[in-house]
Amino acid sequence: MTTDIRIALIQEEVFQERLRQVKGESYSPEHERPLDDGDLAMAAAAFAVQSTGQGSGADILWPIKSLMPTYPTRRARLIVAAALILAEIDRIDLERAAV
Repeated sequence: MTTDIRIALIQEEVFQERLRQVKGESYSPEHERPLDDGDLAMAAAAFAVQSTGQGSGADILWPIKSLMPTYPTRRARLIVAAALILAEIDRIDLERAAV
């Protein structure tokens, strides 16, 4: 499998995870808009840190009052982190468009 195909497959997984967050968990852009600047990025960072096995560092970064969810594999945590980064970028873009 070529690098281009592997990257495209990973992009699709990140996209599907973001859709799951929006449709399955009701984390729509409207729901996320009131979050503080950087909350979604911090959540993404927490998942990325958690993927390294540094669980206590992830807990410190977690910006949301609820418990930080866990995912079964390092790769799954990184997919979720990437989807949360997309969510933060989308939130920023929507905020700019509203001004």
